[in-house]
Amino acid sequence: MKKIKHLFSNTLTLILLLVLGVVLALFLSSRSENDQPVAQATQAKVTIAPTTEVKATPLPTTTATATLAPAIQPAEPPKDDTPEPTWTPVIIFPVGTPPPLPSPPSTPTATPINPNESEIAAFDVPVGGVAISPDDQILAVVPLVELPDKTLVNQIWTVDLSSKKIEKLNTQGMSPTWSPDGQRILFRVQQNDQFVIKVIDKDGKNEKHLTSFERKGLLDYFWLTANEVGVIGVDGVYRMDLAGKLTGKVNLNLPTKIKDLSVKQADRGQNEVIVVNEGNNLLIVDKKGQISKITDSLGRSIDKFSLSKDGKQLAYVVNEGPSDELWINDISSSSPQKLYRIDMGHIRDLTWMPDNKTILIGWGETGTNVPTVLLWLDSKTGKQEPVGVHGVDQDFVTSHKGDRLFYSRSFDDNADGVYQTTLYQLEIKQ
Repeated sequence: MKKIKHLFSNTLTLILLLVLGVVLALFLSSRSENDQPVAQATQAKVTIAPTTEVKATPLPTTTATATLAPAIQPAEPPKDDTPEPTWTPVIIFPVGTPPPLPSPPSTPTATPINPNESEIAAFDVPVGGVAISPDDQILAVVPLVELPDKTLVNQIWTVDLSSKKIEKLNTQGMSPTWSPDGQRILFRVQQNDQFVIKVIDKDGKNEKHLTSFERKGLLDYFWLTANEVGVIGVDGVYRMDLAGKLTGKVNLNLPTKIKDLSVKQADRGQNEVIVVNEGNNLLIVDKKGQISKITDSLGRSIDKFSLSKDGKQLAYVVNEGPSDELWINDISSSSPQKLYRIDMGHIRDLTWMPDNKTILIGWGETGTNVPTVLLWLDSKTGKQEPVGVHGVDQDFVTSHKGDRLFYSRSFDDNADGVYQTTLYQLEIKQ
């Protein structure tokens, strides 16, 4: 009986253990099924993240992303009428006042043309040596011409101011000077180390050789009458007729260093007074050959000069390094007065007007080749007034009546080999 009770007790214990085992197995199985969806959701987030990042950047999709993209396809957006993007870049400005646009560069203002200016003639070569006939009707000019053998020579041409007719005198020469009757032109030609003085009719006929001087010994030449000329040399003033015959001479005892100067050094006034540029000083020679001197009180050099038309006043340029001063002095006295100063500029040319009161100067900035600026100066007060024309060459002359100014403008294009000189005249309002 005890054995039966013991067996039943063991059997019951075994059944209880089996029941507990089944219950435990069912419990663990149910827990495993509840945990599996959570793991899949976590894995889905990891996969979508890189796919979304690739769409946000313009860079090409990598191989790894291309492999992961089919694993989970995003939901297809609903169909609508929105047009397909064209990929045209569009700039969207923020709401508000846009920033101001930069100011455009200013338009260059053209130099106004003076209504009193008119064109006379145009040449395709450099032109200088302008001289006006006594009746103010014809200009003598000196073009620099290239001959067929490539030699450059100075020639003398004339321009009729009424008809604008241009004539070549068929002669070589420079520094033309009209005879008092306007029928002939006196000029010089350089041959080796000498200057030959010649005369020719205004129509280019009857060219004559008058005399020759060493290049360094010739200072100037001028007309005495319509049939007699004067030549200034370092040793005297020579008088001769149109056949070249010597008719008189006034001896001079000028410093020998004048021979070393290469520019025009002398001028003669109506009262037969001759002014000579010694180099640093001016020498005044009267008709008897007596010499006096004009010097700068500070020892500065005297450059260009001009005698008034009546021969009584002298205007001259005193150089002070990069700057110039204009002084005036009476020929009959020693009372120099400073009239005008140009800082960082040089006076390139000057001349008296026929009224013997006004001086016309042309100046330019130091160290530049900019065109010359023309300026009127009152010889008594120093008052200045712009002439009213711009960008001219330094070679200019006035009519004998003082009612017209003649000058030129040059254009040089080295790249295209184009050169042009245009002559102009300006009516001067008194």
